[in-house]
This record gives sequence, structure tokens and C-alpha cells, in this order.
Amino acid sequence: MTGHTSHNNPTREGRRRRALLSLTTGLAFVAAVAISVASFPRTEVGRTLDAHLTQLADPQSWVR
Repeated sequence: MTGHTSHNNPTREGRRRRALLSLTTGLAFVAAVAISVASFPRTEVGRTLDAHLTQLADPQSWVR
């Protein structure tokens, strides 16, 4: 068979669904890290996560 096959062509709805899933997963990860930092602020895990988040928030740390 030749011609256009719709099952091989990702639709706009499929791309939108994957983008939404990716965004939701990323936000859930960031929320989990923020909750961990808030729950365990004086533990080694909390301090480590806080240090990494602080470094990620600094735009100059991305330039290197």
C-alpha cells in the first residue's frame, strides 16, 4: 500500500498528551523535592536537596 497512513503520523492530540504528561511528571518531581526539603530541613538529605535547588535557581550556574 502506498499513500498517507494516519497511524504512522503523530497527531496533534498525541503530541499534546505527551507534552502534558511530561509537564505533569516534572511538576510532580519538583513538588516531591520541595516537600522533602520542607519536611527534613535539618537532615543531610534536606540540606543536600536545598543546596542543589539553590544552585539550579541561580542563572549564573547554568552559564559555565
